Amino acid sequence: IADSSSSSSSSSESGSSSESSSDESSAGFDSVNHIKMAVLDAALQHIPETGFTEQSIAKGAESLGYSSMMHGIVEGAGAELFTHLQGRLNEELEEKLLQWKQQGHHSGNQSAFIEEALKFRLELILPYLPHWSRGLVTASMSPQHACRGVANVAAMADHVAHYSGNNSVDSGWYTGRIAIGVVYKLTELSLLQDQSTNFKETWSFLQRRVSEGQSCCNVFKNLDTVAADTAKLAAAAIATGFNILGMNGRFR
Repeated sequence: IADSSSSSSSSSESGSSSESSSDESSAGFDSVNHIKMAVLDAALQHIPETGFTEQSIAKGAESLGYSSMMHGIVEGAGAELFTHLQGRLNEELEEKLLQWKQQGHHSGNQSAFIEEALKFRLELILPYLPHWSRGLVTASMSPQHACRGVANVAAMADHVAHYSGNNSVDSGWYTGRIAIGVVYKLTELSLLQDQSTNFKETWSFLQRRVSEGQSCCNVFKNLDTVAADTAKLAAAAIATGFNILGMNGRFR
């Protein structure tokens, strides 16, 4: 009986110890993840100066009182920082959209709401614009972060569609969001190469795309406009590729 009692007590203590260890492990993970998020948030202010790099993350860690070596806590470095920023900008966008909705901003004019929402979201990347192309490429080189980048664009499109009033339960739910995502990415590419004053050409491009419809099939209606804009986008894509590869100096 004594042996049985001792065995039962030992088993109970073992189970308790296992649960305690599991709780500590979970708490440890949450703590590490919390620190990682804090470091990434602190690194955002350094992107305009040092880009989507380990250096920005190290500076963020130092600003929180950690060693610069804490950048190692962020796997994926620049790619992780880029997708983290995308997520934070989406949060800022959603706050603005909710505010507009409550104020009745562009009430009844879905196209105007979508256009202004996309412009607002694109303007949020302006402080980081000199490094944005490299950030896109860095994130695309990692399957994990490439998927996260696509998810961030999808989330952005969903926010815009939802607050603009597109909450249909048919195929329009999907096509509307896909169209918004496509228009956003095309305009983003235009923005990366825009040399006009206050990005006037990009905002005109955005206005044309939105005014041509929110359906994927109707994003481009005017073939002449499509041809002209496609040529510009192709040239922009090529120039962006050269810039990323550091080959731009040869062609100036």
